[in-house]
Amino acid sequence: MKKFWGELLKFFGVREEQWPSGYIYVRRASDKRYYFVITGRNNKVVVTSETYDTKQACMKGVESVRTIIRGAYSIKDFAG
Repeated sequence: MKKFWGELLKFFGVREEQWPSGYIYVRRASDKRYYFVITGRNNKVVVTSETYDTKQACMKGVESVRTIIRGAYSIKDFAG
């Protein structure tokens, strides 16, 4: 599955040095909905999720992504 993730990122034009390397940031949008972003090795945003009505739903999305990429990614919660 990790190969699939890498191929998907390449398809969308994400260079290897931008691939996720450790952080998933959970944030709150101006409309009070939740979303997460995954940063690359250069600390630039690689992926931004859809928005979720609840933090619990957002965290389910985070866990789904972590399952796919199978990394020991740290979650940084800025949603409050």
